[in-house]
Amino acid sequence: MSVKTPQSLATFDTEYCADSLEFYPFDDTQRFLVGTYQLLKDGNAQANQEELTSSDATRVGRIYVCDAVDTDSGMRIIQRQRIETSAIFDIKWSYNAVEGKHLAGVACADGSLAIYSANNQSDAEFLNPVCTNIASSMCCSLDWSNRRLTTNTPRVVTSYSDGQLQLLELTESSLTEVCQWQGHDLEAWIAAFDYWTPDVVYSGGDDARLKGWDTRIGPHPVFNSRRHQAGVCSIQSNFHREHMLATGSYDEHVFVWDTRNMRMPVQEFNVGGGVWRLKWHHSEPTQLLVGAMYNGFHVLDVSEKVTCSASFMEHTSIAYGADWCQAQRSEDIIQSTEKTTNCSITTSNLPSEGEACLTRLNSALKKLGLAKARQDKWKKLTAGALAFIHETEQEGMDLDAKTEQLKVEVQVCMAEACPEYQELMGNSAPKLKGKVKPMLAEIVGQPKAMEEAEQDLQQAVNEWKEYKKAAMPAPKPTATWDSVTSKVPAKLTAKQKEEAAIFNQDSNWAYCNGLAIVAVAIPGNRELGYNTKTGL
Repeated sequence: MSVKTPQSLATFDTEYCADSLEFYPFDDTQRFLVGTYQLLKDGNAQANQEELTSSDATRVGRIYVCDAVDTDSGMRIIQRQRIETSAIFDIKWSYNAVEGKHLAGVACADGSLAIYSANNQSDAEFLNPVCTNIASSMCCSLDWSNRRLTTNTPRVVTSYSDGQLQLLELTESSLTEVCQWQGHDLEAWIAAFDYWTPDVVYSGGDDARLKGWDTRIGPHPVFNSRRHQAGVCSIQSNFHREHMLATGSYDEHVFVWDTRNMRMPVQEFNVGGGVWRLKWHHSEPTQLLVGAMYNGFHVLDVSEKVTCSASFMEHTSIAYGADWCQAQRSEDIIQSTEKTTNCSITTSNLPSEGEACLTRLNSALKKLGLAKARQDKWKKLTAGALAFIHETEQEGMDLDAKTEQLKVEVQVCMAEACPEYQELMGNSAPKLKGKVKPMLAEIVGQPKAMEEAEQDLQQAVNEWKEYKKAAMPAPKPTATWDSVTSKVPAKLTAKQKEEAAIFNQDSNWAYCNGLAIVAVAIPGNRELGYNTKTGL
């Protein structure tokens, strides 16, 4: 298989060394955070960072909030916010909202773990501090426990340069220590949760050890692997496939493990450089992104045999930070994935005001599509979770024996409020209710997700109409509702046609059945798009 070699779309000078990057995972704006690291001697950055020692220099860093913006002349990166900090080792988003807030954790060289909250109403003040935990040595990494399981009290695991590991719990905008223990003899470069069983933590250190810990049984490793031949500096659990774990090391090898047997990896691949960063793709279970330090960035396909499908070697410095962009590109008129139905609109030759307006409209469409897809999925899964709970009650079983299975069955259903769960809240036996109620509260706390998404879409539609009215003369309509539906006559029912919420000659676009069809007709771009995968 030939290896793709993509080219740069845009560049941005961070001044300090950029070592971590995270795309904002909650909308379609192509926004991302960059963490930087620099050693300063006498207040000035030194060209050769490797020759400086900690006694010679001060470690400083910055957080950048940037947008990757598509324009007619290509992509541009626009800085929205800059925050001066200590040198940054790691940044990670909590991929599930916590009490309605989108949170990011930042691990810094001064020993701090800083939690920030995102404010979508302001570009210049997008990130705002929430709370901080301070340790006595450099904080090298962090991970969130809630990648798969939603909770308002997520845990955060951190690793430190003195080999310590720390488990913290976020409650009411403050961090509380759960436990701390000596994990490694040298620097503990990385700590990560098993996203399927968050009580289990993995860690890697400069002592070339990969260790596993069950935080329920104390500071004793459940395994201690020496398979890597140098410092272990990257670990990530596959959040699509249970029991799959990827690890990377200065020995230039990526190992893929089955966590049920950690004696030896099931697959391995030499990427030709120290493996500082590993990230599984957000929707493709076998795609693994690798930051390989002195040998660029790579995408591995972890199937029956690990292969390299793409390599980016254009960067001439050390490859540290990397992430998958989850946003749809603006040239994709309408796209669909297995997990959600997304619509987007594209135009050409629009001024910046129009592009901004259209971006908001696309973002609102995606938000509604995600909300609807989640609602449909979780309603189907609800029946299975309730059947399991009922079986547990009927058999008089000790719930603790199936706690983990119960959490998986129930928590996958937690993103939308389901009437069945609210009924369960009132009818469950006291013992069961005490175990399940905290999880069910997550559902009850988000009953308006669909309503809010629909309101956001309507607002974005109105803004687009106002912009068109002010900026463009009304064109001759290039499409009618009949011409739209005639493209997919076998797929549209009479009811769906009736549910076309918005379509007239002034707006020149149609919106069918909540999210199904978007048609655009404006000067310079009279193309009509529809979702080819679903036929809507």
